[in-house]
Amino acid sequence: MVKREVIGRYRGSFLGILWTFVNPILMLAIYTFVFGVVFKVRLDSQSTELYDDKFAFALLLFTGLI
Repeated sequence: MVKREVIGRYRGSFLGILWTFVNPILMLAIYTFVFGVVFKVRLDSQSTELYDDKFAFALLLFTGLI
């Protein structure tokens, strides 16, 4: 039933079942850009060397989204 549901959901779409992986990665990229670049969010003011790295911020954001 799950297989039929997934195939039926993405049957008419452009990327098909690949949207299952593309959509969360795209959301993560947008959130990382908005919060990390535009708003310049700093999570910890004492130890900034870890959170200045955009990859570390994206990883932390990803775990929060999960």
